[in-house]
Amino acid sequence: MYDDLSWRPLESTPGERSPSPEDSKTGSILSCLLLGSDSVEFPTWKALFAATFCGAFVLIGFVWTRRRAKALEEERKGEDSEMDDDVPMDEDEFSPVGSGVAFGSGEMISSTSTTDGGPSSLANSMDDSSEEPEAPGAANNFSSMTFEPDETLAQERLERLYPQLDISKHPLPRRWSNHDRFQLLTLSADFLRVGYNGEGKTHKDAAALRADNPIPRILGIYYFEIHVVHQGINGYVGIGLCEKTVSLNRLPGWDKCSYGYHGDDGNFFSSSGNGIKYGPIFTTNDIIGCGINFMNKEIFFTKNGEYLGKAVDNVNTENDLYPTIGLQTRDVLIDTNFGQKPFRYNIAADIEQLQRATLRQVMNTRLSWKKNEWMNRACASWFLHRGYTRAYEAIAKIHGTELDPADAELMEKQRALRKMMANGQVSKTISALEKDMPEMLATNKELSLMLTTQQFIEMLKKRSRSRSRSKQRGSSVSIANGSSAPASSSSTGKRPASDSAPHPSRNTVKRRTNGVERTWEDPDKPCSSSANGNAASRLKEDIKNGQTTNGKAATPAPEDVEEEQKPMEREVSVDAMTTTVVAEEDYDSEDGITDGVVDGVLNGYSQSDMAPFEKFAEIIEFGRTVHELSQTFQAPQVQLDMMNKAFSLVGRSWSEMKHDDLFDPKQRQDMSEMLNIAILGHSGKRTTSLLTEHLLKAKMLERTAQRNNVGGAAFTNVEDFMMNGFDRTILRDEDDKKLILDQSEPIKFADDMTSRPAGDSSFYAGKTILAPMVRAGRTPLCMLALKNGADLVYTEEIVDQRLIASKRIENEVLGTVDYVIENDIVLRIDPVKEKPRLVLQIGTNDPDRAVEVLKKTQGDIAAIDVNMGCPKPFSISGGMGAALLSQPEKVKQILTSLVAVAEIPVSCKIRVLDGREETLEFAKMIEACGVAALGVHGRRRVERPGDANRNEEIREIAEVLKIPVVANGGSSQLKCFADIEKFRKETGASSVMVARKALSNPSIFREDGMKTMQGEIEDFLDFVCEYDENFTATKYVVQRILGGEQEFDPRGRQTVLAATVHEICKAWNREEKFVECKKARLRHSHKRHLKPDPETGICFFDISFPPKRLRMNAGAGSPKCVLNKYCDEAEIERPKYHLIHRKSDGRYEAVAELCGKKFSSRIPQPNKKMAEQVAALVALVGLEQRERLAGEWED
Repeated sequence: MYDDLSWRPLESTPGERSPSPEDSKTGSILSCLLLGSDSVEFPTWKALFAATFCGAFVLIGFVWTRRRAKALEEERKGEDSEMDDDVPMDEDEFSPVGSGVAFGSGEMISSTSTTDGGPSSLANSMDDSSEEPEAPGAANNFSSMTFEPDETLAQERLERLYPQLDISKHPLPRRWSNHDRFQLLTLSADFLRVGYNGEGKTHKDAAALRADNPIPRILGIYYFEIHVVHQGINGYVGIGLCEKTVSLNRLPGWDKCSYGYHGDDGNFFSSSGNGIKYGPIFTTNDIIGCGINFMNKEIFFTKNGEYLGKAVDNVNTENDLYPTIGLQTRDVLIDTNFGQKPFRYNIAADIEQLQRATLRQVMNTRLSWKKNEWMNRACASWFLHRGYTRAYEAIAKIHGTELDPADAELMEKQRALRKMMANGQVSKTISALEKDMPEMLATNKELSLMLTTQQFIEMLKKRSRSRSRSKQRGSSVSIANGSSAPASSSSTGKRPASDSAPHPSRNTVKRRTNGVERTWEDPDKPCSSSANGNAASRLKEDIKNGQTTNGKAATPAPEDVEEEQKPMEREVSVDAMTTTVVAEEDYDSEDGITDGVVDGVLNGYSQSDMAPFEKFAEIIEFGRTVHELSQTFQAPQVQLDMMNKAFSLVGRSWSEMKHDDLFDPKQRQDMSEMLNIAILGHSGKRTTSLLTEHLLKAKMLERTAQRNNVGGAAFTNVEDFMMNGFDRTILRDEDDKKLILDQSEPIKFADDMTSRPAGDSSFYAGKTILAPMVRAGRTPLCMLALKNGADLVYTEEIVDQRLIASKRIENEVLGTVDYVIENDIVLRIDPVKEKPRLVLQIGTNDPDRAVEVLKKTQGDIAAIDVNMGCPKPFSISGGMGAALLSQPEKVKQILTSLVAVAEIPVSCKIRVLDGREETLEFAKMIEACGVAALGVHGRRRVERPGDANRNEEIREIAEVLKIPVVANGGSSQLKCFADIEKFRKETGASSVMVARKALSNPSIFREDGMKTMQGEIEDFLDFVCEYDENFTATKYVVQRILGGEQEFDPRGRQTVLAATVHEICKAWNREEKFVECKKARLRHSHKRHLKPDPETGICFFDISFPPKRLRMNAGAGSPKCVLNKYCDEAEIERPKYHLIHRKSDGRYEAVAELCGKKFSSRIPQPNKKMAEQVAALVALVGLEQRERLAGEWED
């Protein structure tokens, strides 16, 4: 690239070959012409001679240097021929007496100071003249330091181990830091070999050092190794990890945030001076590895390629950890391998295993059946965006929709245009746009500039390749009849001439040979894209007139590069510099100047001077039009850069520029995508598909996880998950027919989604479950069971009519979803922690009511279960529970109705009937309804917990049914977690449901043993405080856990006498938790500003009055008293109360008016006094004075 007529080069892009003088001269001429220069001056013959002489001298020196370098390289290869970096290393490779190749090499850097005892024998041989590399971060670049004879192998090895790591953002440890080392340690010149220069007598003589960079936490696993070249006198060597703040005057593991494995005793030290027995000792020639698993937060070690097991878990990875080694013995020498050599241990297998586990975890995630519709929409959006008409129509038919004919036509045009652009047929693309969408080009000049610039690139590519092929074919002249004749310098006085080339502004060139004027057509002449003549000329003329072809982009002059030119009567194929076009052509033998007419350029130049220019005349002319178009508006800088870069390549040979990214096939594809987006935007469509947006969101989440150093983020590559087993190349247009869906097959999203969600049995299979229990199966006990290890939890049986009558409220204070009837909470659910494993059990005897409950609640629960086994009077009297066992037709109606509309699994729970055959037939009928699972209680309707459970009958049912059977009724034989598995085997069931035992011992679900009674009660009360459980349910569960101890334990007696949750918490030392949670709720309530009703001006806060709680708190004042006291202290007028008597139910509402505001609750009260108390309570809340109230006011 050249900026003037001299041969001074501009800065070339990396990887470009410096242009030759010939190309420089050609580029000078073409640059001037491209920018519109009217004259050209060439360097004088003196400059040419000087340049030629200097070039010859440089060339000789270059050739000699290359030959010398090649000879030295061959000598080095001969010396290192026995070393192979890609094969596993054996011990001899590391041994000082082996091959001589160790992890580190080079001379040693001594410590900055020496001890009084003097250096050791090994330290004496270390040179202290070396310094650490000038750039501290240089070692972070794989190619900046040579760690082994072929650093490329080291780079490839580390990239294979950690392909997800961006080295520029997260540099790996590659050497020991000269700054982060204790003064008694010495380092080699490559900062990989470590020696000790101290006495090593006491622990005060310990010395350690850290690596140059911390371990990137986004890695799933990191690993490094050391080679004990010599263990020294005592073998005091430690290897491990530590934080930046750890003292270097200590061995690894002795201080907080430090972990180390020591070779003298095989002990592991974890932030303590007291070690624990871990592995064998290690000594001279042993290779010890240290690794950390960031996903499991574990540190492990290896010895000579053997895994020694987990040393510690639950490592704090919030702060950066560094590889470290510590020494405390004379004559010790350690080599280090940070990946510049193959590791002895196969760490790649561990990384691959962890990656598979992560992939498996993601793939096993169950998706809601609602994702069916979501996925169809996303796919349809992508088909529409890409123009795949038939595929879009196929997926639209699944939902009963049809593709609009106008949209179908647009998609066909869109796909055709994108295809032409991707194939480099820019002129056809522009012509089609001018015909079908002229207004788009008129309003989108950025698109016009993009298209014309891309066309210029295609023209340049075609001309340059044609010129290259012409040179390769040599000097031959093809005649139309098929014969050929050599074209060489004639011995008869004929002078060589360059090949005929196009005129810069015309398509023919005139020459006189033997006095006869002849005309030849240019083989590369452009073809018009329309019948209106040369489009480039039209574009240039329009630009001069202040417009662009009636607002359109330039219709290109040359034809598209992918179309082969038609054969002509006379095809000329010549060497541009050494052959003649026509052997008979005469020339002026005196000055070598032709008599030909060359219009538009000053006469007086030889043909050899003009040949390169004439070859690119048409390109230069079109380039001017592109440049002038860019001056008509404020073009984006990225487009200007692309245009200028294309201009700079004019005149360069094809071999020089064929690797430029402008000629990369991806460039065409990018232009095709931009055109596609422009068409969609112009047509009022989405410029990005839903599928693309979801992918971008997933990538954003992936980057967020990596920024937050989430260990698993190392293996969650979105592209790998989405394209697993799929060709990543963009679909070709002919693939449209392959995308048509087979509408006879249901769409499946995963292997476990092969059936309706109501029958998705995997949800119930192999589970340990908390059974439904009246008064107990509420949020606190469910959360406690999940904490202790239960897989699923059931709510208490809730009558369908109560749920239908309830109002769904999102409780912002507790973060729960509540179903409320006035001030009674029917159901409370934690949507984050509880919902994914919560089964709602309903009591019903009506299919329509059951379906209504399902539709209302299925967004808040994981599954729904119908109770058909409860023998309690409240259930049987309503025709529910065990009453359904004698109504098989009604059971069938209820279950089939639920399964037909359910988007979550549906199950039911029964008891065994009086006869085994009757029970089996009933179970088969239930399975035929399409449910996901069947719970079976092993006692009959009239039997009670003291009776034996019929495990054999449950086994018979489990053997017959194909769906999971959940066994229940074995609490009397359950003493610990192991008994649950025994019960499962005895019944042959898939899962086990625990009721009474889980109520008296909630920690029955713990595999590592049950907790004490006090621990269980304290855990339960914590959840009571967190979820604001009512007093009755709290006392009921605590008394069941206490059992007989409530009569003998003082805390049990206090619980029996307690009248509030506060008193129960106080008896079990949970008062602090109670107060903390209550204050948190109050603070949140204060943030809920009461917005006045726009019509009445009343601030409503729907709350009721709990007189019972008021009476139970001796120190509590009524809301009216507390409000009056506040008004007196604030010296404001006391409130006035306005009563509203509701005729519909005879109840009362009240409005409290003070400070210019009105406060009320829309929950009616039975009398006037209670209505005024509620209004006062709302006023206290609105004035942020609720903390003045003593007692519990959360109703």
